[in-house]
Amino acid sequence: MTHCDPSQTPALCPTARQERYRYLDVLRGIALLGILPANIPFFAIPMTSHEAYWATESGWREPLAFYMTRFFVEYKFITIFSLLFGVGLALIGQRCLQSGRSFRRLYFRRILALAVFGFLHVLLLWCGDILLYYACGGFIAMWMVNWSPKTLRRVGIALLLVPAVFMLLVSGMLAVTQDIPEVSDMLQVIEQRTRPQSPPPEGFEGMAFVERLKYFGPELEQVVYNRGSFLEIMAIRSVTWIGGLVMFGICFGWRILGLFLLGMALLKSGWFTQPGEHMGKFRKLGIAGFAIGVPIQLLGLVFDAGKVGGYAGDWAAECCQYVGSLGVSAGYIALIAWFFVKLSNTAWHDRFAAVGRSAFSNYILQSILCTSLFYAYGLGLFGMFDRMQLWTVVLAVWMIMLVVSRPWLTRFNYGPLEWAWRRLTYGQPIAMRTKPIK
Repeated sequence: MTHCDPSQTPALCPTARQERYRYLDVLRGIALLGILPANIPFFAIPMTSHEAYWATESGWREPLAFYMTRFFVEYKFITIFSLLFGVGLALIGQRCLQSGRSFRRLYFRRILALAVFGFLHVLLLWCGDILLYYACGGFIAMWMVNWSPKTLRRVGIALLLVPAVFMLLVSGMLAVTQDIPEVSDMLQVIEQRTRPQSPPPEGFEGMAFVERLKYFGPELEQVVYNRGSFLEIMAIRSVTWIGGLVMFGICFGWRILGLFLLGMALLKSGWFTQPGEHMGKFRKLGIAGFAIGVPIQLLGLVFDAGKVGGYAGDWAAECCQYVGSLGVSAGYIALIAWFFVKLSNTAWHDRFAAVGRSAFSNYILQSILCTSLFYAYGLGLFGMFDRMQLWTVVLAVWMIMLVVSRPWLTRFNYGPLEWAWRRLTYGQPIAMRTKPIK
């Protein structure tokens, strides 16, 4: 059987190290690091009470940490990461076209393997998995790989607008009707029914686990993640993930697919992979992104923090966050391009690129580290950190990723999960070890 050697890059092998676009690796690495501050509360705080959690605390720390994360982090880096998934899809399509390889057969194996990894991630580690959604979006996007950049841009933007239009329509409808007594009563009933059910006064002692699930909410999550068995934690993870499917499908399934298509269009346009030759375009992208995104997000904070407009204001705030984050994400992409061009060949530059080259492994490493810290089968610290304190955990995990990734890649061609994913995709042995990089 032929053994794939990435230093030679035969047609049926994954991309060799010298053929990689370094800016994309740096961008992917920074995006992965930026995802963690948005995800960390979902590791450490009951999933069913995220906004209510900080609101019940005294002082300024929790609101400040909440809104700073919401303004600077939430939706931004996952947007960049999703865009890069589309870039990778288009790159594989180009390589298959050049080699005469069947793209759809190859890519179907790739996303099928990703779906298996995602299922195991949900079941064994964390309910906030994104891999299964990426696999579903990739399956749809792979049929569009031959579309022109213009068509990909138009369809991608249209898909991105679907959730925004939906949220805007709901907000407008509620603004007109929420003060009508009958509608107000109905909304209050709906809100009460969707709130987690409080456990019995005597708590969960002596109650069978299946019976406890009837009271699924912050109290049950706290008890299970702090003191539960691995199987009980796995059950809670599964219930939480299934419960999030509807909302994710409404708002973020469209966004993910739209970003995949925009990423494909950017790769085909040619300028996205060579920032040094197209800084004018990146400058325009950054100015436009921040000019649009920042004011819209500030408006969202007015609705959100000020609790303006009742139910209609809540939907308006989420719509502003959704739309504004797209603009800020574009601004971040431009800033990272400037960083890449002006500060290249530095130690930090190399470390960001190493995290990006091993992004899959580092994504799972985040889950392993955080669940080991917060769940009962680790240190059991779930619910014991406030949002400000969680930033210390973020910094610690960042340092681990930045310190470990580069030395690993001086000895190996890929991160461990990247190697396994490519092995399943290409269906033949792939060289793992490499000579040290000087």
